[in-house]
Parts: sequence; C-alpha cells; structure tokens
Amino acid sequence: MVAYKLAGAAALFSLVSSAVAGNAIIQNNCAYPLTLLSTATNKQSTIAAGARYTEPMQGHHSLKLAKDASKLWAHGITQFEYTLDAKLWYDISFIDCVNGQDGSGCPGWAGGVKMTATGGDCAVADCAPGAYCNKQAYFVPNDNLATKSCGPGQNKGDVTMVLCYAKKAKKSVAGRLEYEVRDVEGEDVAAEAVEEEDDEEDEVEFDDEE
Repeated sequence: MVAYKLAGAAALFSLVSSAVAGNAIIQNNCAYPLTLLSTATNKQSTIAAGARYTEPMQGHHSLKLAKDASKLWAHGITQFEYTLDAKLWYDISFIDCVNGQDGSGCPGWAGGVKMTATGGDCAVADCAPGAYCNKQAYFVPNDNLATKSCGPGQNKGDVTMVLCYAKKAKKSVAGRLEYEVRDVEGEDVAAEAVEEEDDEEDEVEFDDEE
C-alpha cells in the first residue's frame, strides 16, 4: 500500500496536482488483454495485448488490473497505486491476487512487473518473472519496503508500469531496425538489433502465458 502518512500535505497538494502532475501509464506486454478500473475516474477500460493506457495523476489512487472483469473489486487484481503530494509515491500491489508467496493469480506476475518514474531521482520497483519479490511489490499489507518514491519536491514526472516485461516482443519496421526481446530464465532480458531489409508492416508478437 502506498504510504498515507502525509495525508495532510496531500490535501494541500491535491489543489494544484492537476497543474503539475504527470501521467500514470500502463504498458501491457502480456499475451492477453487486461481490464482496468481507475479509482480516479471510476471508469473501466480494456488494454489489449501490446497496448498502452495513460491517465493524468491526481491525489492518491489505484489502477486495478484484472484478466477477468468480474474480479475488479475482489481477488485476482494487480494494482498500480500512487500518492501525489510533496513528492511522488508509487507501488505494485499483489495483495488481492496472491496465495502466500505464489503470485500466479496476479496479472503480469509470471512475465515480470516493473514500475519506473521520471522527473527526478526516482526508485524502480522490479518484480522479476515469477518471483516472490516482497521488497519490490506488496504481497501483504506491511511490505512497506515495496513503496517507492522520487526525491523531495519531485512530483511532476510520469509513472509507468510494464506488465510481462520479460515476454517476447518483436516489432518489424520496413527498411529500419528489428528489435527482439527474449525471455531469459534467471537473467536480465537481452535486446538485439538487426537490419530489416524487406517491406513488412508493423507487427507485434507475444509468447503465450499460462
């Protein structure tokens, strides 16, 4: 859970957050679509495989992500949580989808989930594929090391969550470079570039995920 200890300051900063805030961005690299519910807008959206969702940040909110839309308010959701006040706080939460240390019921967990932020000296939350990563994401409510932040006064950047970041993603662009990212078990994801000669349309391919 995002720390709420600065609730008083949050009330003040929420008055100007719309003017200075960045965006909450979700990149779905999984092989399946995700259903999103934003507590900021109370609206439901679908993020297709390979697609991106963006909304302005304000106050403290959660973006709930489910494979099954019927689970948006119950078990089976991965959450992007943030608080915007004197600085930017954010976290990955698996609390509503884990079974002990097993996150297989959490969207994106098997392919890895990562959060990064711009606009200052901002920590990275990186839960490796299939890992028990309680210092990078919440598995229980008191995993407080999972809360990440930017430096004091740094509250204007974007925060991006990438789900299934280690899944294979291939994009071909006519006459340009072809980049390929592969799953590497127990290692960092590697990227390579090769010359693309033929005239092909853009395409994105994904590995299937259980």
